[in-house]
Amino acid sequence: MGDPNVIVVVRKLKMAYFLCLILIASEASSAQPKLPARATGATENVFAAAPDAIYHVDPINGNDNLGTGVSNRPVRTLGRALEFAKRSYARGSKVRIELAPGDYREEGFFEMGNPNANAYLHLVAKQPGTAVITGFDNWTGDGRNAQPWQREADGAYSKPWIRDWGFATEGIAHGPDREFDRSLIARREAVTMDRKQTLRQVLTRNQLTPGTFFVDDFNRQLYLRPPTGKDPNRNLTEVAVRPHRNPYQGWLWTFWNIQNLKIDGLVFTGAASFPNGANLHVARECKNVVIEDCIFKNNGSGGFNLEANDPQVPSQFQGVTDVTVRNCLVTENGTYGFSGGFNNGLFVGNQFTRNNVRGDWAGYTGWSIAGAKFVLVNRCTLQSNLITKNRTGGLWFDIHCRDAWVKDCKITDNVGKKANGEIDERGVFFEISEGPLLIEDCDVSRNAIGIQIGNCSDTTIRNCKITDNLITQIGLEGRPRGDEFPPHNERLIIEDNQISANKIESFLVREIWSQGEENVQRSVPGLHETTMRNNRYRHPCPSEAFVGMDLVQDEHRWQPMTFDRWKRLMKLDQNGSTINGRSSLGGVSGCTISTEQFDQSNGVTAFEGGIGDLGFQEGQADWVCYRNFDFAKASNQVTLTVGVPAENAGGVVELRTGSIDGPILTAIEIASTGGWDKRQEQSHEITPISGIHDLFLVVQSGYVVGNLYEIRFSRQ
Repeated sequence: MGDPNVIVVVRKLKMAYFLCLILIASEASSAQPKLPARATGATENVFAAAPDAIYHVDPINGNDNLGTGVSNRPVRTLGRALEFAKRSYARGSKVRIELAPGDYREEGFFEMGNPNANAYLHLVAKQPGTAVITGFDNWTGDGRNAQPWQREADGAYSKPWIRDWGFATEGIAHGPDREFDRSLIARREAVTMDRKQTLRQVLTRNQLTPGTFFVDDFNRQLYLRPPTGKDPNRNLTEVAVRPHRNPYQGWLWTFWNIQNLKIDGLVFTGAASFPNGANLHVARECKNVVIEDCIFKNNGSGGFNLEANDPQVPSQFQGVTDVTVRNCLVTENGTYGFSGGFNNGLFVGNQFTRNNVRGDWAGYTGWSIAGAKFVLVNRCTLQSNLITKNRTGGLWFDIHCRDAWVKDCKITDNVGKKANGEIDERGVFFEISEGPLLIEDCDVSRNAIGIQIGNCSDTTIRNCKITDNLITQIGLEGRPRGDEFPPHNERLIIEDNQISANKIESFLVREIWSQGEENVQRSVPGLHETTMRNNRYRHPCPSEAFVGMDLVQDEHRWQPMTFDRWKRLMKLDQNGSTINGRSSLGGVSGCTISTEQFDQSNGVTAFEGGIGDLGFQEGQADWVCYRNFDFAKASNQVTLTVGVPAENAGGVVELRTGSIDGPILTAIEIASTGGWDKRQEQSHEITPISGIHDLFLVVQSGYVVGNLYEIRFSRQ
């Protein structure tokens, strides 16, 4: 075979030339992704003009029969004020409705009919955060608000139940039955105590424990076990009973067909909407909408919803256009915080946190649920939002999203747990969208998955901190989605990011949902259209931090890879580096490396999970090389996982550094394991070594020593 060192040089030159050609071809053929246009949101100077009419609402001192809406004769309900406002708006008036502090226990459907560009409708709390639009009624059994709760023999309390929601079929959540408890996620009832604690719903009476409630649909009874120390006849106990009268019970309050609508400083809570519904729904031709300083919390399903243009509905029913959502708190809702779409929307300074309470009970984390989910958006900018601690995914762009820009957002600690205990969901999910999509200058940390990109075009991820996500930092997806969607990721660039993990089991970059021959083949064109550059990586075990496939040899099989091998075989991030500035990194002491992840070899056969045929054959030594192996401060032991039958035992593997005849660390005589596929760990002392070296495994004599599966260095 000749001098092995000469062979190495020749192979290196050939490989360098080959990679150079590949990189030149890749740069020449891959177009740069387009960048999104920035959304402008609503034209807010419209609302700066003084109102022509002001209507006052007071749920405590107002009177719908005698009140006229002037300051000293307020009406009692928002619905009555909107009746007055509709007449004024239709005449072209600028209308403000001022809501006094208190609970507005009502529901409404409001359609203006004839939008007027010269008019506006402004709903504002006189004191921000004190006007509460609620689906809850006060069921405290103190004799003043409602009849007392009946104490049962088992310690529960009961009252007659007034709704038949348990028999309804509309609005049932969709998705595979096996993923969640459909009967629980589809329930609408809710109970809170002292406005601080949401009681958990259970499906049978014998499941009642402190802090839970149960609805007996057949006997029309509501049972609850209050938290320890609380009594529903003394402590404020509220039960969700609305929406109930609306033709469409998905929303507590619906606004249609209004131009220039501003909702300011209100609290929306307690909506008993069916699944995928919400408290506030703004839709159908609403234009120039501002939602500011509002709170959406403790709703049975979603917090609020904006309706997008939907090609599946008649063209006359267009969605919301020109909307700004600013400084809102969206928290502790049953499923999603926000869901919907629009044309030209700006979200600034909002918080979406701790949503999917009911979904968490049922092990239901996906299928339309996220802290904030955007669907069918056309020009959307999110800036300086906090999306954190949702019990599901954080931020989700799904289905035909165009011109979406996410900047300076903190998207952290969003983790969903399925019924089987598995964690799932993403900090950011870009899915089946034409783009362009851009996320930049964001912190995406400690989610189940950091950022996942699936079947999207023109996507850019740059200048982000993507760290300590539990499953993987970056997830690349390609799978069948139907003819109307991109077949795989197209024109994806990931650049100038910090991508790091602290846990060995977390990946830096890997495929998601791409197993199976069809999905693997579908992923390949998307990988060829992916560019990664100038990213900085950190991982405690780099030998398994990346999952990729050999695109150089067209070997389409997902496998764990070292940083060096991933860069070479995936043709990605050639100028990427580790956090400490190193441009290359192989295995690391303390971490297990699969032996098939060698950088160079002579005479061996690689298979999935290991190498074979390592021996002294035809007068030549067989060897494998692992470049840039980090032995840390002082490794003094090696553990090989091997498989060899008794008749082939006794072969010797030398561990050397620098070259095949470099300094020897140890010579290991391989003992029998009972068979080629009978794995066994065999540990040996080595000459203490530290720092970064090229590691060689060499067989200088004898025949094949066995199958070598894994290698790990440590300090004992």
